[in-house]
Amino acid sequence: MNYISQTPGQFEAEMERRREAEDKRIAAAIKTQQQRDAAFKADQDQRQHEAGAARLEAHHEATRARILAAGGTAADFEKAWPELKQAYLIDAASSGQEERIYQQMRARGGTRW
Repeated sequence: MNYISQTPGQFEAEMERRREAEDKRIAAAIKTQQQRDAAFKADQDQRQHEAGAARLEAHHEATRARILAAGGTAADFEKAWPELKQAYLIDAASSGQEERIYQQMRARGGTRW
C-alpha cells in the first residue's frame, strides 16, 4: 500500500508504527553501547587493580628484603608490614597513582597481607 491510497488514519498509524520501530532500534543501540561501556570500564578497572596489586606485591617483597638485609627477621617484617603497607597505600593514593586501587582494596577488605 502506498501513501497516496491510504486514508489519513492509516497514514498516521503507519507513521506511528515506524516511529515506534525506530524508537526500539535506538533504545537497543543505546543499551548495546551502555553494555559495551560497562564491559570496557570493568576490564579497565580489573587491569588497574591487577597492576596496583602487582606494585604492592613488589613493594612487599622489596620491603621484606630491605628489613632482612638490615638484620631484621621475618617476624620483624610480619609485625611491621601492616603499618608499612598502610603508609605505602596512603602515599600512593595521595599521589593520585593508585587511588582507585586503594579504594577497591579497602572495599574488598584488603589483600592477603
